[in-house]
Amino acid sequence: MASTPRSSQAGNTLLSVAHAGGQGKTTVAQLLYLSSKKLGHTYGLYAADFQDDSAKSKLGKMYPDRVTEFGVGAALTAARIENNANAALRYWDRIGNLFLSGNAIVDLGANVIQSVVDWGVDRHVAELMEKRQAPKVDLFCVCKAQKHAFDDISSLIEDVASKKPFRFNRIFVVQNEVGGSFEGSQFDTRLKDQFRELDLVFLTLPACQAEIWPAIERKGASLEAVLGADEEELMAMLDVDLWTASSGLAEVKSWFEFTLKSFKDLDVFGRRDVRSSAAAKAS
Repeated sequence: MASTPRSSQAGNTLLSVAHAGGQGKTTVAQLLYLSSKKLGHTYGLYAADFQDDSAKSKLGKMYPDRVTEFGVGAALTAARIENNANAALRYWDRIGNLFLSGNAIVDLGANVIQSVVDWGVDRHVAELMEKRQAPKVDLFCVCKAQKHAFDDISSLIEDVASKKPFRFNRIFVVQNEVGGSFEGSQFDTRLKDQFRELDLVFLTLPACQAEIWPAIERKGASLEAVLGADEEELMAMLDVDLWTASSGLAEVKSWFEFTLKSFKDLDVFGRRDVRSSAAAKAS
């Protein structure tokens, strides 16, 4: 298992989550990771998500030498094999050091988030983080503009906010416009009204309009590889022609720079304690 970066000024643990598959949480995890590097930060990269026959998650296959894999939890037979009813719970103890050390970006699968939340509650992780003065957790809830997006994201936020499994700092709602625009949906207004006490942060992730985007997804290419390639390398990597590679690379770079600026404007990688600041103002 890769070591967790440690620092007396460690950044928060950043969890990229979604209520269902296909919402773009792995893309957001990549953008967080690449942006942190661009800004001079050092974060570990982790995945607790579905793995295929290669024992790699989607993120793990993109960054095979850098992602620490946690899988999706203990097998159904674990309790019987280990003769321990808590086997499924104990499985997630391996992720515990992330919450105590910080400087971690975690791609957390939709089929995993509930198990990790329940583990955090049972293990009193929030209290332990407080005692150790561990960096807090920033949650990135990713969703597309789909029919049940509001209900699904609302349920996800309600679950983690009410159970308080970790020391949360900020909850970001990432509106992924790949599936269409959120304009006119009052999506953000309704969530703000429902969770007034949480001071939710809304971040729009525009759809990347690059002609090479479908090929990037089809080939499972990492954003890092694409951004670091030249036209000739992209032609071979994505099986596209020179003109598609040339214009596509420029568009992906522009899209990444826009996202990087959004992260900088919101101080995503700062260790600013939003909860404490809000409490001080209230008093």
